[in-house]
Amino acid sequence: MLPSFDPSRVLSESHFGARTSSSLLYDASSSKPLHIGVIRRSVGEISSSAVFVWYSYTSEKSDRGSLMVYLSNDGRGSAWYASFRKNTSWHVGNLKGISKREFTELMAVPGTIVGI
Repeated sequence: MLPSFDPSRVLSESHFGARTSSSLLYDASSSKPLHIGVIRRSVGEISSSAVFVWYSYTSEKSDRGSLMVYLSNDGRGSAWYASFRKNTSWHVGNLKGISKREFTELMAVPGTIVGI
């Protein structure tokens, strides 16, 4: 299930769609708002194939952040969460739903993706 965020706490929403079904290139697209009141929905209800990403950063004083990722593939959902803290540089705190090895491999992917 998608997390139930109060829509007034969501500062921005962006939507992207693949240029073609086999493409790794994405364009900005329009979509209905994801967070509508307190209605709980599963990722499969919204899309049979999608990635939903939320991030937060509380403030420079706390130097903490978090990342949530929800995946929908053929209507089946999965999710993972990572927290971050900053001393002199950013470090991963807690992980849930993903192993440290998987997370490390994801973070090793080159940062430049054509089309996004």
